[in-house]
Amino acid sequence: MWVKLGMELIFGQEITSEDIRGALMLDYESYHDEYHLMYERCLDYQRRNPYIYTMLKDRGEIVGYINFSPVTEAAYERLRRGEIDTFVSGADILPMRDHTAYDIYLSSIVVRDDYRGRGCAGRMMQAVVSEWSKLATERDVTVRRIVADAISPGGVHLCEALGLRCVANTDRDTLTYELILQPFSGAETPLNRPLLHPKKEEER
Repeated sequence: MWVKLGMELIFGQEITSEDIRGALMLDYESYHDEYHLMYERCLDYQRRNPYIYTMLKDRGEIVGYINFSPVTEAAYERLRRGEIDTFVSGADILPMRDHTAYDIYLSSIVVRDDYRGRGCAGRMMQAVVSEWSKLATERDVTVRRIVADAISPGGVHLCEALGLRCVANTDRDTLTYELILQPFSGAETPLNRPLLHPKKEEER
């Protein structure tokens, strides 16, 4: 857990249904209607895999979150082609299993307006990468490739910092980014390095 001036990072099973409701409120404030998801669908995502969300709280309120979801190969390929992501169903989200390499959909990177410019998105992404690095060393759970839909300059910046490259235009005139980690094809960056070279706990 990261704490700074009253803010804390929460991940996985630390996240409650009320936290998810708070994250959806950020969606309503930040995204156009076509990107809005129903509360029950988001709960279904979390029930299938509690590791998908990383959130930033300040004095009990959700002020930022990331959704980093393991998805089926079929869903991944649809997303890579730029098809609309609100058609991702609960059945497309994969549960966490040991000794498994996953295709990941980086579906949401949201920070509340009055918290932008403080490094919150980058710190949340560092936390996501750190947690998945731990999963790699503790459970042999790895990331095979990542796809993302960048709808803002901030989203583009974070995708590029993670080493993702633009591969397509979406059906909403946004950009699809991808990083292939197994076998690695791309640029190693400080942000993606822990995914490429997971460290044992004693080396952290």
